[in-house]
Amino acid sequence: MISLRNGRRRGTVLVGLLALVAPVALSACAEPGATGGASGGGEGVEFGATKEEYAKALADIDPIVIHAQSPSPKGAITGRKFEGYMKAVEDWSDGKITFDIAYSNAVAPPTEIDDALADGRLDLGSVLPAYEPQEYPASAALAAATFAGDQGAYLGLLESNTWWLDVGYHTPQMFDELDKNGVTLLMPAFNSGLITMMCAKPQRALADFKGKQVIVGTEAQSKSVKNLGAAPVSMAYPEIFESLQRGVADCTMNSLLVAELGGFLEVVPHVVVDSGAGFGSGPGGWAFSTQAWESYPLVVRQLLFDRLDAFMESNFESVWETIASAVRKIKGAGGEISEYADDARANIAATNKSMLDDLRKNTAVGDGDAWVDNLEKTIDKWHAKIPELGFGEEVSYDDFPDFYQPGKVDLKPLVDQVFKDILLEHRPS
Repeated sequence: MISLRNGRRRGTVLVGLLALVAPVALSACAEPGATGGASGGGEGVEFGATKEEYAKALADIDPIVIHAQSPSPKGAITGRKFEGYMKAVEDWSDGKITFDIAYSNAVAPPTEIDDALADGRLDLGSVLPAYEPQEYPASAALAAATFAGDQGAYLGLLESNTWWLDVGYHTPQMFDELDKNGVTLLMPAFNSGLITMMCAKPQRALADFKGKQVIVGTEAQSKSVKNLGAAPVSMAYPEIFESLQRGVADCTMNSLLVAELGGFLEVVPHVVVDSGAGFGSGPGGWAFSTQAWESYPLVVRQLLFDRLDAFMESNFESVWETIASAVRKIKGAGGEISEYADDARANIAATNKSMLDDLRKNTAVGDGDAWVDNLEKTIDKWHAKIPELGFGEEVSYDDFPDFYQPGKVDLKPLVDQVFKDILLEHRPS
């Protein structure tokens, strides 16, 4: 394949991954002309090409239809990063590239999106490799480390998205383990909101959690919950609402965006998020079917890569709008956003230190010790750089409804820096 890390062609082994339907012969070729004819070749354009220059470069290719999936209903704020990206690509392609979008996970549930990309049901989707840690151990390692760094709603979100992406692109094993299953990553990890503890009743101290059932999404979260004295329950987010509503579980560990998507904020309005006690997340990845990706002319792949700026900007805006909306709903339901009691905070911090020590022994990421050292340096780098780019000070969750206005934050300086420091060396060429 054309590697996003080094631009060299590599062999790909396509495996079944328990596919629910028989593999199809051609992923992106359901419609006539969907491969663009050039089968991955052709001339490219320089980074920074204008919309008009892209339109000219794409003028002679056949129309391409990309079969994509969003986890959200059409137009929902929770799916804005996906729709924003696809709208930008369509616009910049002068209509030569269009997306056939399956909303609300209509093609494949979260745990099977990688399968759907591999067997041709989808060309583009958001994979969740942290749900399958045995299959994707390098991705699981990054997921386990995402408790680190700033947990804030504003600067914290900027920081986490940049360092996750940076570490992801410096972890070739994450790309390799998806490559071998027919999946090509563009965004190895993005953050749609830091993890909070959401409960039906206020729970902040260690004694509050003893014996409680807490829904988790990753192995790292499961370990944290056990150490708090609670019992972890694993399930995908489409099942969370009913479990909470019926009282099968007392709490859930999720981002506010997932809570909005699942509609369960009113059921668990007592929310804890703490700058000194982060939890590991389940990073999403934005990925193509390798078979589809390799079929696109070079200029198409370049446009799909270059418009990751729209993906990032749409993600930040939608998460911030979600936080503002979620805080209003939490308060309207009689809930609050608070921090942990001292004993719970100390317990979580000790668990996080233990997990980071374990990651130093992790061979799935190569030299685990060097990997953790790089992770810590990367967090420090972006923690210092983001304020230097002019983003001001952190904003509390309580204050977010008054702070946030669409377009208020100029994201261009950060997006430009991300391309310069992380993405450009991996641009298709």
